[in-house]
Amino acid sequence: MKNKIKRIFLVGSVTYILIEITCFIFIKTGYIGANLPQFFTDPRDTMVFPYTYADVNEQWGVWHYNYPVKARYGCVTLTCDPNSTGARDVERTLHSTDTNRCIVLGDSFMEGFGIADKDRVSNLLEAATGHEFMNFACSDMGSTQEYLVYKHLASKYDHNTILLGILPANDFMNDNIQFDSSQSPLRYKPYWKGAYPNMSIYYYTDHLNKSEFSYNAYLHYKTTFKYKLRHVLENTTCWFNILYFVMKKKGAVNVIAKHAQGHKTYSGYFDYSPIELDRLKQSLLSLRNAAPGKRIIAFTIPIASDWRRYGNSKTFPSLVTELEKFCKTQNIIYTDLLTTGNPDDQKNYKQQFFDCGDIHWNEHGNQWAMKKLLSYLTEKK
Repeated sequence: MKNKIKRIFLVGSVTYILIEITCFIFIKTGYIGANLPQFFTDPRDTMVFPYTYADVNEQWGVWHYNYPVKARYGCVTLTCDPNSTGARDVERTLHSTDTNRCIVLGDSFMEGFGIADKDRVSNLLEAATGHEFMNFACSDMGSTQEYLVYKHLASKYDHNTILLGILPANDFMNDNIQFDSSQSPLRYKPYWKGAYPNMSIYYYTDHLNKSEFSYNAYLHYKTTFKYKLRHVLENTTCWFNILYFVMKKKGAVNVIAKHAQGHKTYSGYFDYSPIELDRLKQSLLSLRNAAPGKRIIAFTIPIASDWRRYGNSKTFPSLVTELEKFCKTQNIIYTDLLTTGNPDDQKNYKQQFFDCGDIHWNEHGNQWAMKKLLSYLTEKK
């Protein structure tokens, strides 16, 4: 009997080890996009809420907390010292004698994810032009939220120009409820519904307090047995991370895979659906209507995978063609940082991004983008 138990234990142990090794290989090679276990070395493990932003705003959901936050996120450090409105910026006056003030909208790239305020593109443009670039960008935003930030907050400030950064890598996903509804935690977030050009705003959850993406929600969740068990398993095993990824991310992965149409690397420059483009156009149209007489400059931002996809492709990105045509009809200035580059940009694109695996611009990338945009922002309206 003892020998039988030993054999069962031995076979079970060997089988478990082989499963773990196989799962490790799947994750390490990128075949499955799950996380490797951190073995409790991730600084976020010791933090209640490891973000500088949360679902805290009634109109657009995600926004910064109204106090300074510093958090380690992967290989970069997030810092946010918000002003009285919650924007990651210095205090700004509603009225100004500066007739060329600019409102800056966008997500993590425009907010300056992982870098100091002085090194991000808006601050560099302010220093280069001598005019105020009021930054209302926030990580995790999509174009729907960026429009609402302008409508309910940024539009109150004197300005003549709006600078909008569009990130094809995830903006379509951020505005796609099919993608977001498959994610965890539950969010309070606005989306467009209906048919373009008459879409209307609705919210995935009916009240801000129902969001699970906030300090208070995380504080409660981290006291539960469910969290503690998941926390141990995801920090010590590969098989659980793959199972968790499949269960929680499968819907999102299916959305990306469907649009990628067999390509290995998703790119929002190519792999978007007609309805996703319509949502982006609705946001741009709504921004145009909310800012009559203002100069709007919209530009698309490539990440490293977009550079690779474009470099290996024989076709021009359809998104750029679509946005050029649309923006012209709405009196919106549009440019693309991917296709307007020179051969050196394509050759040296890796220098724009952190070399530790994070997708965002480093200091050099922000300098590069500033130089690409400067000519549009030195012309008076």
